[in-house]
Amino acid sequence: QIGRLLMEELASYMEPGARCYTKEEVDRAMRRVQGLSFGQRRDIGGGWWCTPHPSGYCLGGANWVVESPTHKVSIVGASAVALP
Repeated sequence: QIGRLLMEELASYMEPGARCYTKEEVDRAMRRVQGLSFGQRRDIGGGWWCTPHPSGYCLGGANWVVESPTHKVSIVGASAVALP
């Protein structure tokens, strides 16, 4: 929901010539958003899957694993790692 609020603010408060998108485009994009829980695997098509994992750094922050039967990629943002 925070992302939606930020996008709506940008669409509302920027000058018409400087806007990246309109309120209608925000609404259309947000209708396509599907929430996932940590560890919930999602088919993204073409034999690829994605799975969010908690970053351990910020509330709701996620690191992502994107994989196919032959490849696996991790997308890691700001994270916290517990060291022994």
